Amino acid sequence: MVEVNNLVKTDGTGQLIDNISFTLKEGGRLGVLGAPGSGKTMLMDMLSGFVQPSSGSVSVKGYDVFKQPHAAKQFVGYMPEDTPLYLKMTVKEFLLFACQLKNGNRKHKYYLGEILETTELTEQQNVEMTRLPKWVRKRVSLAAALAGRSDVLLLDGPTRGLDSARAQQMMEIIARVAFGRCLIIASRELNVVTELCDDILILKEGRAVEQGSIAKLKAQLGERARIKVRLRCSYQNGRKFCDNLEGVVDADMQPRAESGAIDIVLESEKGVDLRDEIWRVSNEMQLPVLEMRRYAISLDDLYLQIASGS
Repeated sequence: MVEVNNLVKTDGTGQLIDNISFTLKEGGRLGVLGAPGSGKTMLMDMLSGFVQPSSGSVSVKGYDVFKQPHAAKQFVGYMPEDTPLYLKMTVKEFLLFACQLKNGNRKHKYYLGEILETTELTEQQNVEMTRLPKWVRKRVSLAAALAGRSDVLLLDGPTRGLDSARAQQMMEIIARVAFGRCLIIASRELNVVTELCDDILILKEGRAVEQGSIAKLKAQLGERARIKVRLRCSYQNGRKFCDNLEGVVDADMQPRAESGAIDIVLESEKGVDLRDEIWRVSNEMQLPVLEMRRYAISLDDLYLQIASGS
């Protein structure tokens, strides 16, 4: 349904999107997750055909988005983060306009009624959009993406700027309208992606740093763990302690000046339990272990670590 191959976008400052590839089958749901500036919107603009890549390709139902734009875009509905709305129009007028743009001279009444109902806009259909609150305008933007019965929905930041209650309502609407369609959501909010999608692509500085099934990624993370250990030692000896440990992929040290101790958070390699290794090295170096606690790494931990740049 959607195939993305080696997508790259560069400008004078460097690489904005760096070699992104994925395939999404019919009914697939992909969440593109990342902090502000990670490249989410640029990627979505290229998937929709609004921005030309420096290299690589995007195809929808076998049609190249850039070489066969008219054929490909008839299947795609795009909700940008900031959808341009004609505010002097009523909701119904704007959506009719969106349907006409997508479908040419075909009949629109059936599409329009269905769209208004599924996005819960029936009561607001005759209201001028200048009078609508932001959360309703977000629904209008989603409704416009549905014009023409799009088989592929690209939604960029659909819950951004909404309070938790309105965001939850929006997610429920998206889950309903996405049934049977391909869905690609770009968001900085992990819960949006995990609730609505089956697969995830985490971006950092335009690169995919994690990619695949959410369920599989969670299972893999469950096999990795962190241990917090508190030692009575100097910072220098704490660093030597970390260097002598085997099976460690990351170590974060925090001195505790008031007690003369140091807290060290250690992340292990897959399947490695560091506790025996900690006892071995601490005994060899004669460093008293004051506390030790093990906990699994969650998807939230991973995303926070990536987003914060640590």
